[in-house]
Amino acid sequence: MIAYYLGNEVSPALASTMAFATLCLSRLFHGFSSRSALPLYKLSINVYSCLAFVVGAGLLLLILLVPGLHGLFTIAQDLTMSHIGWILLCALGSFLCIQILRILKMVIKKLRGSIFIDTFLFILYFIKQRTPRYFLCFF
Repeated sequence: MIAYYLGNEVSPALASTMAFATLCLSRLFHGFSSRSALPLYKLSINVYSCLAFVVGAGLLLLILLVPGLHGLFTIAQDLTMSHIGWILLCALGSFLCIQILRILKMVIKKLRGSIFIDTFLFILYFIKQRTPRYFLCFF
């Protein structure tokens, strides 16, 4: 949505192009997150996963940067390198959030048993039990 909003300030065609590219690149990053419930730095390197990412990102860049392919994929003509940078940042956003949450989950699991973490988890559980269902989306 952020990429669409940023592109829509210039033109609707650019908004669609940025949304398309952000979704494609975000799915490629999600391929790394889908491998395991562990953070990415705890996993071994999978050559085929990295190769699939490089090929997919390369094809996306080819579509975005080669003017001859713009008509085939209805890519906006006014796409600049700063727009591609915003596409990359927006696509990385969800990936980084997932990885940070996994690291926090691992740290909490490791510190489980300390009085601070147990008290914090008890408070969260208590709030969850006393909160109406429509507020539970935050927990």
